[in-house]
Amino acid sequence: MRTVDKLWVDKLMGGYGALRQDEKSILGYGLLRRTLQLQKLVAQAIKLCNLSRMRIVDFGCSDGAMLKSLAESHHGEVEAAVGFDKFPNGLPENERALRLRFEKVDLYRAYPYPLADNTHNVLIASSFFKHHPDPLRFLGECHRILEPGGVLILLEPCPWVVRIGIRLKYFRKESNRNIWSYRRLATLLRESGLRGEFTEVMRQKYWVAPNHFFYKAGLERVVPSFLVERIGLHQSIILAKQRGC
Repeated sequence: MRTVDKLWVDKLMGGYGALRQDEKSILGYGLLRRTLQLQKLVAQAIKLCNLSRMRIVDFGCSDGAMLKSLAESHHGEVEAAVGFDKFPNGLPENERALRLRFEKVDLYRAYPYPLADNTHNVLIASSFFKHHPDPLRFLGECHRILEPGGVLILLEPCPWVVRIGIRLKYFRKESNRNIWSYRRLATLLRESGLRGEFTEVMRQKYWVAPNHFFYKAGLERVVPSFLVERIGLHQSIILAKQRGC
């Protein structure tokens, strides 16, 4: 198993991108599964919240691969999509045909984020929220940017997965300062004064097969639902901004 430090060296040397594109690598397989799950969550949010002409923001979009895949899979429904990150390896290319652009922003410090109030209706934080050092301020920015009826989608490894990852030195403790559970998120919303401003649309834990072979063979689909809820490796939640807020 590669450590974070080794992954960071690979990233600086240009090998990180190749790993992300290789479905059979640990990193690439994880990205594939998270991308598919995100597409599914967005489709569910569209249906449950009657969204149309999506204006998407992806916080911490890394190399942009996941946002690009999302824009492609929902091409006819996307009015605009923007990805924010530090981009240490340089900005990904904007794609006019997909109405997709990328902007370099330090999401930990650059407040307010460079988006107007009530202008976007799908905000995504995929494996990002747990890294944010000021989750209350981040939630406040999400509420400011979201138009009424819009959704915030959070997708992360479950807390126990992150903690085990830290012990195994796969994750760095100092960069995972906001390990959240559903209960912890409810506390954060209350502390930020936003608990009544958001409605929970859906929460879900999901199973991830241990490797590419199990996924391709479809074995993860036969895991009983009660086991998924107990030992699911990842968690997701869709929150909708109350209309009139």
